[in-house]
Amino acid sequence: MEYSDGCFTGDRSGIPVILIRPEKLHHALKELANKAQVVVETPEQAVKALEYVFAEE
Repeated sequence: MEYSDGCFTGDRSGIPVILIRPEKLHHALKELANKAQVVVETPEQAVKALEYVFAEE
């Protein structure tokens, strides 16, 4: 991720982003959430998302 003057400017690295955003920070992290591929509220939800992505069918 790139930062300019402390502000998120976008992910130019091509690395997928999972953002863990608690409900109380919903509005504060809105810009970052728009750039993330997955947005969850808990670490457990992030693990489930990763399990889904890497699940073998």
